[in-house]
Amino acid sequence: MGAAPSPTSSNRLHALCLGLALLLVAAGAAAEKHTYTLDEDPIRLGFKALEAGRLGEARAEFQRAVDADHQIHRAWFGLAEVAVREGRYADAEPLYRDAVDAQQGVRGGYPEASAGLGLLLLRLGRDLEADMELDRALAGDDRLWTAHYGKARVLLLQGQRELARRHLERGEGRHGAADGEDLYHHGMALYYLSGGDLDGAEREALLALHVNPIDPAYGDLVGRIYEERNEPALAITAYEKALLAPGRVPSPPGLHTLGRLYQKVGRYDEARDHYLRAVAADSTYAPALKDLAGLLRLAGRHEQAARVLLRYVTLAPRDLAVLLDLADSCYEIGRYAQGLEVARAARALAPDRTETGFALARCGIHTHEAEARDEAAALMTVLPDSLAWRPRDFVALAAWFREQGRYADAETQIERALAVDPEAPGAHFQRGLVELKRGRPAAAIDALERAAARDPDSPVTFINLGIARFQAGDYLAAAPEFERALALNPELTVARLLLAQAYAVSDSLAAAEEQYSRVLEAEPDNARALRGLGFCHVRRASYEEAAGYYRRAIEVAPEEADGWAGLGNAYLGQSDFAAARAAFERARALDPDNATMRKGLELLEEAESAGG
Repeated sequence: MGAAPSPTSSNRLHALCLGLALLLVAAGAAAEKHTYTLDEDPIRLGFKALEAGRLGEARAEFQRAVDADHQIHRAWFGLAEVAVREGRYADAEPLYRDAVDAQQGVRGGYPEASAGLGLLLLRLGRDLEADMELDRALAGDDRLWTAHYGKARVLLLQGQRELARRHLERGEGRHGAADGEDLYHHGMALYYLSGGDLDGAEREALLALHVNPIDPAYGDLVGRIYEERNEPALAITAYEKALLAPGRVPSPPGLHTLGRLYQKVGRYDEARDHYLRAVAADSTYAPALKDLAGLLRLAGRHEQAARVLLRYVTLAPRDLAVLLDLADSCYEIGRYAQGLEVARAARALAPDRTETGFALARCGIHTHEAEARDEAAALMTVLPDSLAWRPRDFVALAAWFREQGRYADAETQIERALAVDPEAPGAHFQRGLVELKRGRPAAAIDALERAAARDPDSPVTFINLGIARFQAGDYLAAAPEFERALALNPELTVARLLLAQAYAVSDSLAAAEEQYSRVLEAEPDNARALRGLGFCHVRRASYEEAAGYYRRAIEVAPEEADGWAGLGNAYLGQSDFAAARAAFERARALDPDNATMRKGLELLEEAESAGG
């Protein structure tokens, strides 16, 4: 009997047994993998279908290889190539990276995976990352043509044309897409294009497209060359042919470029449709949004343009030109507050640019924001007259001057508006308001009649025309103007109150009371209507009822002198002199110049003297 094994030899035996067991497991796993004949190999079948442009078939074969864990590095690479040809670049990148990772266990590696990833990164505009992958591919195989082609493109982007040419020469003499002939012609087209040789670029780009009509980049390049030669019709034909290539999934940049070409030749509906398709394919593709908005603005469709531009500025909030376009579209559709907000953002980016001041001024002057109007008015007085001001801008500035009591300056702006458009109703309207402020009712009536003739649908014009006639003392002529305003807008309380007042001073008391009562039906606490009914009852000598309405008006508006003065008259009619004096004194404390109060006190003193 032999000696027992030592502990050391026992450990070695155990390790050996374990190693043998692992080898058996590995051998068993390998035995479970599929084996294929040449005609059954999914990798071979997949690349054959890929070369023929049968992308669905190729995808199915490569996926079959993945499922069987068969040449997994080439299977992932094949799926990535299919994704690229279908324009699914976001899907292709992780597939290429899986292929790069899977090559680690392959003898000699698989540099084609790194080259494919590099070319994809070039498509995506990630040049530095692409260069690293292409260098890795060339380190693995210095004869790999796809890597030389990709390296040449990187060098062209860097402006190293002759060094790029030396890499491209590696592809000279190739035949067919499977051999990379299309890559050679495409690379040479880019080389000639970078040197301004459009004829050479056209020749090589057409050869690339002829060899491989499936790759969208080739048709895109042909279109780009024709575009640079200012031959948009030929460019459109080239792009359309590229879009119809088998398996082609139009990319947002390609659709956008084609849309721009359609716009260039005046085919605006097709341009719009292609911009919309580009945005539908990628809602964050800002260039298509920008050009779509420009097309809509060109067509005068500012409402739609504003919506598109609002989407754009969420992606590019510091694009000054677009901010100015958005402010302009808001101005065109009368969204002045929104336009002002956008104009302020543009002004913050370029505070010294005339364009930003112009945008801010003409939006701000039309808002109801006092501070913004003040700023806009100040800008309008210093910005050049040569800017594209509209009559409505001068009219708005005239209104600002009128509110400041600067009537001569307001008149100057009115004249500027009428010089551009003698028929501008807003200019005649503002002139009427200025004349009212100056106490010139006849001139105001003339200007407001001109405004009404040019804009017969403006109730505000008829209201002010009625006020002008009222100011001229023609109360009967004032009433029809207020009636016209109400016919245009029955909800205008101020017009109904003025109409009632015109009836009341014309002694049409029943008509006046009807209008005041209609106001109170909608607004039970309207102090002016309550005082109006009080006035009517005073005229009817119904002093107790009058006092009741005036007391209700005072409860609503205790700081208005007219209510106290009216109540004084009601008490005076009832011969309650003490109460009348108290009411008149309260009115005088609130407004020493109140005409009703002064006349009431005169009557009170006369009554007291007569009674004394």
